[in-house]
Formats: sequence, structure tokens, C-alpha cells
Amino acid sequence: MAGDFCFRIASLAVLLLVLGSAAAGRKGRCEVCKNFVKAFEKGLKSTENSNFAGGDTSWEEEKLGSYANSEVRFVEILDGVCKDYECHTLLEENEEHVERWWFKLRHKKPDLKLWFCHDQLDVCCPDNTFGPTCQECPGGVDDPCGGQGTCEGAEEKDGVGTCRCNRGYRGDSCRECDRGFYNDSSSCVACHRACRDDCSGGGVGDCLECASGYSRSGDDEGAECKDVNECEEREREMEEEEEGGNSTPLCEEGKYCFNTQGSYRCNDCDRSCQKGCSGPGPAKCEACGAGYYTSKFNICKDINECEGGEGWEGEPVTCEGATFCENTPGSYQCRACHVACLGGCRGAGPTNCVDCKQGFKMDDGECKDVNECEDESVCDVDSENCSNLIGSFKCKCKPGLVRVEGKCVEKVVKERESKKKTKKKKKAKKDGAGEGVKTAAGGKENQTQPVTAEEREQEGQEEREQERKVEGGMVEETATVEAREELGSPDPLQESHDVSHDKLQQQGTEHDQNLSQESHDGSHDVSRDLDQSGQSMEAVDLQDTHEEL
Repeated sequence: MAGDFCFRIASLAVLLLVLGSAAAGRKGRCEVCKNFVKAFEKGLKSTENSNFAGGDTSWEEEKLGSYANSEVRFVEILDGVCKDYECHTLLEENEEHVERWWFKLRHKKPDLKLWFCHDQLDVCCPDNTFGPTCQECPGGVDDPCGGQGTCEGAEEKDGVGTCRCNRGYRGDSCRECDRGFYNDSSSCVACHRACRDDCSGGGVGDCLECASGYSRSGDDEGAECKDVNECEEREREMEEEEEGGNSTPLCEEGKYCFNTQGSYRCNDCDRSCQKGCSGPGPAKCEACGAGYYTSKFNICKDINECEGGEGWEGEPVTCEGATFCENTPGSYQCRACHVACLGGCRGAGPTNCVDCKQGFKMDDGECKDVNECEDESVCDVDSENCSNLIGSFKCKCKPGLVRVEGKCVEKVVKERESKKKTKKKKKAKKDGAGEGVKTAAGGKENQTQPVTAEEREQEGQEEREQERKVEGGMVEETATVEAREELGSPDPLQESHDVSHDKLQQQGTEHDQNLSQESHDGSHDVSRDLDQSGQSMEAVDLQDTHEEL
């Protein structure tokens, strides 16, 4: 029993908490009513130029009455008024009041909010009034809060009616200037930043007290509040420290103090400074960092390690291999020469090459790419297209051709070659089987056993299976080729066998240059090889025809 009682008490507490939260989140009845009136007036404005949407407006108004005062317009407005539960509840409970106002009182009582929310429902007060008796806000109905604030809870029956003043104003009706502001005839204006709180005017001499970071320039009350240079003051304190004082720098190592109005900030020293500095720039360094030297004007300047000179001891830095030295602030780096350079370079770009790699030529002090495709002999003009590359070129088979053993031939020729190889393979197997039988019958020199009938049958099955695979592959390839030609798609086989004369990267060895020259010259023989291939293909065709006959 005790457990059941405790459970009920806990459930009741949770229910009260939920209901209390819902009530706290629910809008006040006055706010709901004002929102309803605002939405209704918006609907009035959006429908003021509408009509019955018929063809004969004059007939409609004569027979049905004016649309402006019609029930049709009233219903259209109400359909778009409510968007939440509170509004729908209010309209459902008071729809008769709204209908009466629309059809009978709209022109006599044009202020819907005053008539509906105040006179009928008594949930709101008139403008600039508050509370159960609708008393006036501070400052009066015509000038609430002195025009410099907001009356809290205005129009609400449970409103408190206190003024929330704008910045710079204070008082019950917001008619006084707040601290840090002064009265400039009709408004409150902020005092100068040099003033602590109050002032009699807007200048630095009108401060009653100086703000932090400022001090008076004299003993008189009218003396100006001037900015204190904290950086200079700390320097003086540190100088006195050497004579027995005790002070620490305002900024940490590697930064310097920079004065601002009423304060200061710490900025980074120049990159050329080793540790500390007294101000901005390389002329304010206490000492120069690595990679810099002190000039005759006591300025930290960068050392050019690549060229040597002032501040550098010994020979200039020399980078190894195909790289060059580039100076950087406080250091240097070795960067790779341009791709066209051979035997090193003097700097960045193709204009600083010592010599040019194969595929490039020196032209007016610059290594420029050679367009090998301008020479028609680099590729076979009948079967190949030439594409120029940076420092090289590439020969690609023309459409409809494929590369076979280095030559571009028609797809049908390639299929014949494949068929011919298959026949040779079959013949070689048969010849080998016959020799095996003869050798076995010949004596003791070769002990190869005769081929049995089962073995010959198995070999025959394997040969037939292999032949079906080869013929099936050729049929599939032929069909694929025909489909590609009909669709105009590129042949991936052709793409994968295209010859690419890649750019030669050797840098000086005579042996490598000879090899690359032989590879380059080899492209000139493609045409002759293709002619010979054509003759051999004709012979193969004649032989195939003879065998078929």
C-alpha cells in the first residue's frame, strides 16, 4: 500500500510539472488576440483589390453584393489567419464576435484590436497602458518612457509597466543621462574614452576623472586627460632597475611593446632579429639572427648564400646534380632544374639551362620543345598519326588499325595471323605424336612408348576444345570490332598497343644517348616493315586458300 501511494504521489508531481511547463510556454491571451488581429488585418490588405473572380464584376456586385463586404472575402481572410493552437481556440470560442464586427460594426469601430481584445474579451489594455485597470505607462500615453525606452507589459492585463531605457538613459521615465554620458540639449551623448565615468562635455578636458591608461596633463581640474605611454614608462622603470629598481618587461622575448590609446599591445619582432627588439623592422633588432648580417647602417640584412658577398665567408653555395641554389630569407635551398635542362642549370626555367636534353633545342638562349611531328618520317604516314609531346612524340595507329608486333595492320589481318598460329600448333602436335611411335619401334636408343588409342583420343578432344576456344574468341573479337566501328567508339586494344616514344632523361652519358638515338631512328623503319608484312600476309592468304581447296 505504501509503495502504491508513493507511486501515485510521484505520478501527480510529474503531471503537475508537465502542465506547469505547458502553461509557462503558452502565450498570454492578450498576445494571442493581438496576433490574431494582426493576421486578420494582413488578410484585409491582401484581398482589398480582389473580386469574385467571375467574368462580369458589375453583375456580381449587383446580384451578390460588393466583394469588399461579402462573406466570401470574410471566409478567405479567416482561412489564412490562424497558424497555431491558441489562435484556433480563440477564434472557435469567439467567432460570433468577429462575424458581428465584420457585417455590422466594421465601419463604426474600425480599430479591431481595441473593440475585440479590449472591449469584448477584456484581455488587453489600450496602447501605452498596462495592468488590471489599464493605467498609463511612465511618461504618459503620448510620450511613454520619454521616447527613450520601452514600457514593459504594455497592453497586457498582467503587465508591470516599468521602463526599459535605451543605452545612455536612465530613470523611471528614461529622462536622465546614464553614467558615462552627458546631456547635449535634447539627447544623451557618450563621454570621451579618456573619461572614467561622468563628464560635462565631449572633450578630454571635460572629464571629471581620467580613465585607466590616461592621466591629467596638469593639476588643474580643467586639465586634459592624456594617454599614458606604458611602453616608455616601463623602459624608464627598467633603466632604474639597473640602479636598484625592480621591474620586468611588458612583453615576452621576441616581441616589442606598441602603445595604443589607453593601453598597449605586444607585436612580433622582425624575422631577421635573433631574440629581442625595440620596435618594428630590421633596424630595431638587438642582434641579427642566423642567415643575416649587420650592415653599416645597423640594419639586419639577408645573406645571399648562393652568390656570396657581404656577410658570407668562403665560396658561394654550390648545389649538386641537376639542381641550382635559390636564396631565401635567412637561408637558401637547392631546387631542381627545368625538365628541358641537360648538364645542370644556372637558375629557374628553361632560359638558364647549360645545355638542352634530346627533344629540346636551344633557341635564343632558351631550351624549346622540338616538334618531331613536323618530320613526316618519324611515323608511318599511311598507318600512323603523330602526336607531339613535351620533349618527345608518340605514333598512334590510325582508326581501323591495330598494332601487331610493332606494325599497324587491319583487324582482319590480325585474325588471320591468329588462325594460322593455331593450325601450326595442331600440326606440330600431330607430327610429334607420329615420331613418338616410330622411335619406340626403332630400338633401344629412344625408349619412348607408342601413343595409345585412349591418349590419342584425349589429345584429339583437347585439340578440338582449343580450336573451339580460338574460333570463338576470333568471332567474338570480330563482332566487337564491327560493333565499335558502327558506334564510332575507340578500340581499347589499339590504345593499349600504341607506340610511345617517351622523353629521354639521360644527362650526358654517351652510351645512353646512342641507345635513345637508335630507339628514335627505329621509328623510321615502320613503313618498310609494314610493306614486308603486307607481302607476307598475301603469301599466307594464298597458302590458306590452297589448303581449303
